[in-house]
Amino acid sequence: MRILAAGDHFVRPALMREAVSQELSHAGGAPPEFTELTLPWPHEPFGPVAEVREASGTEDELVEALDGAAICVTQMAPFTERVFAASPGLRLVAVSRGGPVNVDLAAATRHGVRVSF
Repeated sequence: MRILAAGDHFVRPALMREAVSQELSHAGGAPPEFTELTLPWPHEPFGPVAEVREASGTEDELVEALDGAAICVTQMAPFTERVFAASPGLRLVAVSRGGPVNVDLAAATRHGVRVSF
């Protein structure tokens, strides 16, 4: 299983990877493969990306980073209709903030992707 840790310069991808790895170590089994993406926030302000608000980065860079990933842990990545359509293997988006304002929940539902926050 491949997990994308899509962090930024505040919540770094390595922190996400370490936290998820620690939790999964209790479950046993083979450890997942991780890939990482560092989004530009807070060096660049977050804002609307396509139909979502308060996101950082671009749809293109997220689609590329999601190649082969089943899960993404993120704080600010823009999960739009376009991103879900281009990521058929994605099954779960875990958002580490108070609410998923960076996720198009209707699009996630249409594409069979669960969202936790």
